Amino acid sequence: MIRILNTLIAVITGFFVLIGGLLIAIPLTIVGAITGRRLIKAVEKAQHNQASQQNGNHRVIDGEFEEVAK
Repeated sequence: MIRILNTLIAVITGFFVLIGGLLIAIPLTIVGAITGRRLIKAVEKAQHNQASQQNGNHRVIDGEFEEVAK
């Protein structure tokens, strides 16, 4: 009788743990998908902005210089 009771308690506990895990995992998956898309868009935008800035100043050389007299 004790074995049956222990088995029943273990099955019920396992069921609640499984359902609880699903209730946590499904919203986290949705939030992760939305956040991942936002991050990808932000990275692409930053790369585009960086490329635009580099193309605009392609003739500028940073550093020290000395004037040369003719």
